[in-house]
Amino acid sequence: MAYRIWHYSLSLALATACSLALAQPSRHDACSDSDGDLDQMTPDVVADDPHFDEGGHRFPTQVFSIANLVPTAKNFLCLRYEWQNVGSETIPLAYWDLQSEGDSFDLAPQARRVRILIRPSASTEPVRGSTKIKAFGSQEVPTTAWIRVEDSSTKKASISSPFFRFEESEALDPEAKQAIKDRQIPDVEVAVFTLSPSGFPDWPAVEDIFRSQLGTFKANSRVSVPDKTKFFPFEVDSRIEIKRNPEVKIEAVIAPALVALERTESTAQFVKLLSESRQPWDEFSIEKGAGVSRRFTKESKRFFLIEHPITIKWSTRGTSGSTCIRMASYSLFPVSLGSDYCIK
Repeated sequence: MAYRIWHYSLSLALATACSLALAQPSRHDACSDSDGDLDQMTPDVVADDPHFDEGGHRFPTQVFSIANLVPTAKNFLCLRYEWQNVGSETIPLAYWDLQSEGDSFDLAPQARRVRILIRPSASTEPVRGSTKIKAFGSQEVPTTAWIRVEDSSTKKASISSPFFRFEESEALDPEAKQAIKDRQIPDVEVAVFTLSPSGFPDWPAVEDIFRSQLGTFKANSRVSVPDKTKFFPFEVDSRIEIKRNPEVKIEAVIAPALVALERTESTAQFVKLLSESRQPWDEFSIEKGAGVSRRFTKESKRFFLIEHPITIKWSTRGTSGSTCIRMASYSLFPVSLGSDYCIK
C-alpha cells in the first residue's frame, strides 16, 4: 500500500551590481525571484515592448522571459515571466495567462508582476512561442516568450525517460473518462510518472511563484520515496506560503483540488468532492499561520502531475478582489482543472 502525505502551510510571512570598467550583464536564474528584475541586458532573455492604445493614449509595457533546465533533473524546466507597466498611467484589467489564470486586475504605473513556474517537459529545451497580453476588457496584444514545447504549436519532442510521459486524462483512468464525458472536468494532458526498476526516483519539486503589488505567493509540491529499498510508500508534500504587503489583508485562500485530494481515495470521489470543496480552508488561521498533515493509503504504481487554480481573496485601502493562480501538484488522480474553479 502506498502512502501519500498532503501538507499545507500558509505563512504571512538589489540585486547588487558590480561596478567594472565595462558594465557586464548580470546573470539571472529562471528558478529564482531573488536576483533582481530582468531587463534587455539579461543573458538569454526574450524581451519585448508591447503597448496598448486606448482613448487616444499610449500605454507602454515591457515583457521579459527566461528559461533553463532545473539543475538536478532532466526534462524539468524553470520558466520566469516578468511584465511591467513602464508608463505613467494605470492599465486596467491587465492579464497575461502565463502569469495568472482566469484573473485580471489593474497594473499600476511602474508596477511589475513576476511569475516563475517549474514544470516537467517532454523536451529538454524551451521554445520561443507566441502569447498575448490583454487589458481594458477586450484589447489583446501579441508578444513572444519562452514556453514549454507542450504549450506551443511546435511538434512535440520525444521524451528520453521511459518512466515519465504526457497523456490525456481520458486514456489514463475510466472514472476520469466518464467525468470528461459528463463535462465535469476537462480532457487535458497530464504528466504520468511510473516505477523505475529501483522504485520511484526523487523527482524535483514543481513550483509556482507569483509576485505582484499584493505580495508574494509561493507554492510547491514534491514526491519522494522514504525507503529507497522499496517501491512503497511514496510521499507527496504540497505547501503554500504567502508573504503579503503590509497594507494588504488576505481574507481567504480557496483550493478546491487540494481540499478534495485530502478527503478521497478514488478518481470518482475526487471529482464529486471538487464541487463541494469551493470553500476557504478552515484547517488553519491565515493570520497566525499553521498547517495540516494527513496520511493516506492507496495501492498505486504511478502518480500524476496536475494543475489546478488557487484563489486568494484580498482587500486593501477600501477595495477588495481575488487573484487566481494556477499551480501544479503531484497527485494520485489524472485530473487537471481550469479557470472555472477560480472563485470570484
